Amino acid sequence: LIAKIDQCPNTHLAGVYTHFATADEQDLSYAYRQLDVFNDFIAKNDLASREDIIIHAANSAATIKIPGSHFDMVRCGIGMYGYYSRPMANPPVKLTPVMKLQAPIVGLKKIPVGHSVSYGRSFITTRPTIAGIIPLGYADGYRRCFANKAKMLLGSHLVSVIGRVSMDQILIDVTDVDDVAIGRMVTIIDNNHDSPCGVYALADLADTICYEILTCVHAHVNRIIH
Repeated sequence: LIAKIDQCPNTHLAGVYTHFATADEQDLSYAYRQLDVFNDFIAKNDLASREDIIIHAANSAATIKIPGSHFDMVRCGIGMYGYYSRPMANPPVKLTPVMKLQAPIVGLKKIPVGHSVSYGRSFITTRPTIAGIIPLGYADGYRRCFANKAKMLLGSHLVSVIGRVSMDQILIDVTDVDDVAIGRMVTIIDNNHDSPCGVYALADLADTICYEILTCVHAHVNRIIH
């Protein structure tokens, strides 16, 4: 195939690559087998000596864990967001998360004991409760499965999501926050690996991978780049 591409006057071979199936797993044996096959392919076709092509293989996980896969360039996707494919106890490279999702409290509502909030009456108050209204919901990428489970940060206070997550609204319990006020910013997704409302914690709640939490944030959500 490479010979045919080289012989065709209308095409130019710009690069060759592979993609690892298991670089983010603890057992890297299959990834190293893939790398061996790719290295054999490169050697048999004498590709390493060619300066007109780019050889690449490493995703974020391989960039960190398999140095021999770097070749001419690496493809850091989630690594550029500051995340590992999955939490690492002692990572060889320190990554700093770059994304934080915040929204203001746009309303406060006092709710008596025994009253329900949001659709389905999935949360019923057991004490006089102050609910904060957040103007963000599943249409913006915040998963419905976080209802009555997820946490958010209001200053230094960890507050709970109460009731169902609506299309454009979330309710949080701010009863124990003395200085709560309309307009105060709430951290919905924190840029801290170990945060109770960080990407890894939310991925665990949703039984998914951190990629999904990050990519679910809708394009219409305002981005501020510092």
